[in-house]
Amino acid sequence: MQAIIENKQCPCCNDFFESNHGNRIYCSEDCYTVIKGKKQQENNSLMLEFKKGFLSNYKSFQKTLPDTGNISIPLLKFLKTGFDQDAYYGTVIDKNQQAWHKVNEYLFCISKKEEQPVLIISKP
Repeated sequence: MQAIIENKQCPCCNDFFESNHGNRIYCSEDCYTVIKGKKQQENNSLMLEFKKGFLSNYKSFQKTLPDTGNISIPLLKFLKTGFDQDAYYGTVIDKNQQAWHKVNEYLFCISKKEEQPVLIISKP
């Protein structure tokens, strides 16, 4: 049985190469390493951005609600303090099917009160 040779274009250097394996994407190990490094840099940047947002949220929550309890704040007002509604690490669904997002010991959700978005912060 003869191997099927397919012409492909390398997404790194745009050179055409002959591939005898269907999974082969890059023309060389060097091109693979270049793309892998770029993807790793992108991932590192995303993680750094997430960490900054997460820590900022945590510090804001500590200032706003240092003790156990709940507090409601207009979302637009809290966004001005640097709040990042995408910087959390888990979600819990309560008995009312409301999604609460975790930031260490804090939980938060966004709901509407009189048609205005409200941030509810809870520290159990």
